Amino acid sequence: HKMCPTICVRLTLDTLQDVRFIPWFKHQLTSLHFSGGQVMFSIPEKSLLEYTEAVRDFMTQIKALGCGVEISHFTGDANVIELLDDQIDCVNLSPSIVAKLKQDRQALNKFESIMVSARFNQLAVKVSYLDSQDKLISVCQTNTTYIQGFSVQEPMKNMDFEFELEM
Repeated sequence: HKMCPTICVRLTLDTLQDVRFIPWFKHQLTSLHFSGGQVMFSIPEKSLLEYTEAVRDFMTQIKALGCGVEISHFTGDANVIELLDDQIDCVNLSPSIVAKLKQDRQALNKFESIMVSARFNQLAVKVSYLDSQDKLISVCQTNTTYIQGFSVQEPMKNMDFEFELEM
């Protein structure tokens, strides 16, 4: 995969269209001695499709600083990957795809297709909103890069843990 960032910043359409953002961000990187390679900017797929030129210009400037680009709420639209050539580092799947994983064979096929395309294009894949063990197992079997879930196991009745390290 192309990069492993320290910080992921979600962008709004206002930020994508604000000509002052890139110079400000570049100054922040320099003054804080921070590497652009530690930052991943997350752009919603909808913004990319509706404002392709503005997003493309923004991404070119961000990539010049060494930052990564993630497409969030990715629905598997092949045009998105084709539009951006090699400027995307990661796709974060749409919660709607994840929600249907175990209920709908078509959603599972779409998920598998996205994974094949991502591997072919050397993209990292982030899957969030996992809420069951079944979905977690399905996703783990696909070499997903990042998995974020919640409540995949019922809490234990007895929280009897020892947190001290033995030396």
